[in-house]
Amino acid sequence: MISYNKSYFPNTKFIFALSGGIDSVAACHLLKKKGFNFVAVHINNKFIEQDDAIAEDVQRFCYKEEIPLYTIVTKEKYVKGSKEDFCRNVRYKALREYAKAQKIEFICTAHHLDDCVESYFMNFLKGHADYVPIHFYCKYPEATIFRPFLLNKKLEFASYAAHNSLTNYVKEDELNSDLTLMRNWTRRVVLPVIDKKYKGLHKVVFKKMKNHLDSVVKD
Repeated sequence: MISYNKSYFPNTKFIFALSGGIDSVAACHLLKKKGFNFVAVHINNKFIEQDDAIAEDVQRFCYKEEIPLYTIVTKEKYVKGSKEDFCRNVRYKALREYAKAQKIEFICTAHHLDDCVESYFMNFLKGHADYVPIHFYCKYPEATIFRPFLLNKKLEFASYAAHNSLTNYVKEDELNSDLTLMRNWTRRVVLPVIDKKYKGLHKVVFKKMKNHLDSVVKD
């Protein structure tokens, strides 16, 4: 099941970035169950046809669980370059602007250990294996993004979602199947091969992330 440390959370209302994927749906359900004070915000990029269907599932989920939800439909149009970077940049920009407008200081995401493993490997390819794969805190003028679930494996989110009958609210983002995107290729092609030969990669990254979170929270 999903574990978390209360000291990783602010003592004030925050935004939860609800993408509609299994990780964010499971984490959002957990936060509601544990009584955290937050509003879920969903960003509909209208980048692919599936985006509207995902937004509808998010709305159904939040209505059923009585979670306050605000949906933002973005207007930026993709021209060229990395599709992943475009969607991420648009999403974070919209979240920060909403946080500023609502005077909310913190934005929570459901990034997890598997995301960190992917980033660790991608940093390695770029010659930066010493970098922190994903930072716990990212401070911007509008708000601070924090990621309290970085020590949990994706499997734990999937198990939580299945146990709490949440999978009918989840759609797999079609972009996650596009192997021309570096992160998808890393996730679906490279890391499964490495995992068959070497089972210790998650442990290596877990230790790195644990040291990072401990140092950040201590400070």
